[in-house]
Amino acid sequence: MGLIRKNTSSNSNPPASLLDNDIFLSSNTVLTPYIPNSHAYSALLDSDRRHFEQHNSKSISSISSTFLEHNQLKILITNSPTNHTLNSYSKLLLKYNITHLVRVSENTYDSNALCEFYSKNSTSDSGEIHKKLVFYDLYFSQMDEGPSERVVREWMRLLHDIYYSGKSEQRVGIHCLSGLGRGPMLVALGIIVFERLSAFESVGIIRGKRRGAINSKQFVYLEKYERELLHKECSEDNKKEKNRSMLRRVW
Repeated sequence: MGLIRKNTSSNSNPPASLLDNDIFLSSNTVLTPYIPNSHAYSALLDSDRRHFEQHNSKSISSISSTFLEHNQLKILITNSPTNHTLNSYSKLLLKYNITHLVRVSENTYDSNALCEFYSKNSTSDSGEIHKKLVFYDLYFSQMDEGPSERVVREWMRLLHDIYYSGKSEQRVGIHCLSGLGRGPMLVALGIIVFERLSAFESVGIIRGKRRGAINSKQFVYLEKYERELLHKECSEDNKKEKNRSMLRRVW
């Protein structure tokens, strides 16, 4: 498996012209071969996940949140709220200045009511609404291998627009049902693409903050995505080199 490492000496963010592609690429990337013990790591993920669920189970009415900061990315990961927790959930979003919320799981609450609570709790004494929540429904089933190309494309576009185009005052929140699977998996994809790290490293960063996140099946998907990213990037580099060779012959 190819490990994608960040080149700290140059800007490795995906250019805007690549936002319509299914997989983001960058020409300023240092590629270093690396082969982790994937089977052993997957077993460790599942074992740790079971430990987390057994010893850290929470009531469905409670909110479990993790604010993840890694370079430019600042994302709030939570479990799904319910109609009974929308008021406190909206206050949590405001606490971390979350302006865009992504739901990737089943619908367990009224999203319009959440947006209303969010606006109400950000209203000044004079009645002026300071903030409005932008809501995204990017559902995919936990039974699927991973998110669809459409979901990945829209998620990457959102991260690019919020964190890599000068909108530093805005932040993204994401939740799945438990806050341990589909949500963290999309965050890991963002780290792989924008921070140019491997699936192995991305999962480590997330699990360092949110224990129990991402199971072995989801880790396998992340590794596959990383390999496809590396393959496509190498193909693009080969095409560029071929075009340069043709130009040299012409001149």
